[in-house]
Amino acid sequence: MTGSVCFLMLILRLVARRFSGNKLWVDDWFQILGAIVMIPLLAIAILVSIEGLGKHIYDIDFKHSYTDVFKYYYLTEVIYHVHSTLIKLCMLFLYIRIFPDMLTKRMAYGGIAFLVISQVVVTFLTIFQCQPVAAVYDFEIKERKCLSITNIAISGTAFNIAAEIIIFLIPIPIVSSLQMSGSKKVGICLLFSIGLIVIGVASVRAPTLLKLSDHRDITYTLAPTFVWSCAELTASNIVITLPAVSKFLHAGFSKVLAWKKKTEKTVLASRMMAPIQRRFQNKNDNGAIPYRLNTIASFDSLGPITATTAVDSVTGAADEKWRNPPSTVGTIDSKTLQGSQISYDDKV
Repeated sequence: MTGSVCFLMLILRLVARRFSGNKLWVDDWFQILGAIVMIPLLAIAILVSIEGLGKHIYDIDFKHSYTDVFKYYYLTEVIYHVHSTLIKLCMLFLYIRIFPDMLTKRMAYGGIAFLVISQVVVTFLTIFQCQPVAAVYDFEIKERKCLSITNIAISGTAFNIAAEIIIFLIPIPIVSSLQMSGSKKVGICLLFSIGLIVIGVASVRAPTLLKLSDHRDITYTLAPTFVWSCAELTASNIVITLPAVSKFLHAGFSKVLAWKKKTEKTVLASRMMAPIQRRFQNKNDNGAIPYRLNTIASFDSLGPITATTAVDSVTGAADEKWRNPPSTVGTIDSKTLQGSQISYDDKV
């Protein structure tokens, strides 16, 4: 699901750029890089599921899967930090592009500096937490020196949440000073405040890191951390895309609503005209209007009407009381005939 959302958001962003006629900016390229980094994470997610992540250690092939699960989790942590950094850089460069005032730009550049420094340190510690590096996942190596994986993970999460809070706070001053209606301000604030979702997911992920040092049932205890890491990346991809495509989505929804309204009017008009159409236009194969008695007059253009017969236009049968009509019902002067309401069907 994480990969699907990531690529779907990227496609939506690129489509919005295409329809707006604008070129790709720095923030767009950071999201593209994030999508590229996501590809190996998807492959690892499949492999780690096959090896038994989420199962109890006594339900898997211990010697083979135990090492592989640790190896895949190690790679996942490295990719997680890289992808998370790219996504946050995308959002900060978006601020630099769309906000014109220098204060906001300086705050964004400050956020970039904090993010890059903190994530480089955390990623470096994650990669080289053990000497030799293979000792991270291969517990048969006896001569090893390792830092606490739990402390590194919690430190990385703390820096991560701090960066998310900075990203959330940066647009608030300029949005509050905009000259627009209160409802529009609220809408813009809600648009940027969806970053709180990422903060919430990262906060839920944090307690799961406390069990990383517990190796008694590691294939089972690692599963929540893996799942919440993927959930955080999914939420991050949604958050960075919505502000960039909000105008495109608004235009699209407006067109859909306008089409729906037009369709409803057309359907309503059709329903109102249906009785009239059934009476005057809905003819059967013989040209007669079904389920209605026509009054058919046979007359000489130079003389009066000679006979009038009521006939069922579907069956062609005369009404019972008109089966033997009198030879002449009456005489009507040709002047009286003009403008009369007698219907005449020359096809019957």
